[in-house]
Amino acid sequence: MAKLSHRSVITVHDAGDVDGRLFIAMELVSGTTLGAMVRARAADDATDWARWLTLVIEAGKGLAAAHRAGVLHRDFKPDNVLVDDNGRVCVGDFGLATLGGDQAELSTRWNIRESALDLTMTGALLGTPGYMSPQQLRGATVDARADQFSFCVAAWE
Repeated sequence: MAKLSHRSVITVHDAGDVDGRLFIAMELVSGTTLGAMVRARAADDATDWARWLTLVIEAGKGLAAAHRAGVLHRDFKPDNVLVDDNGRVCVGDFGLATLGGDQAELSTRWNIRESALDLTMTGALLGTPGYMSPQQLRGATVDARADQFSFCVAAWE
């Protein structure tokens, strides 16, 4: 994240280790998420396609900036797009991101134990399945196109 500096990407101010605990200090974005806005919109608000397209395009600019810096988000969705009180749009929650350059190997294959009572999962799927590219769902090697797939699902939504 330190490699990223773009209006449409949340700013990371510092990261480190205190008493064996890792931390990331990010900017505070006062507002909501694009996902919350979509869920709360009225029926006639949904027809204002130009407004929604503008929000999505701004998020796409942030995602593109991440890709230029070699960062794959791996969990792009409307709930990870922040919209501040002034209308600024920025991509956040890079918790599953990887410095992948052109490609990143994901260890995201399903390996769920047989017992219905044992809820432990090994190698659990990383990300939000409804927004994932087929390659990411299969745990295959992915690149920026997987994020672009997620972006298109979010834009359609």
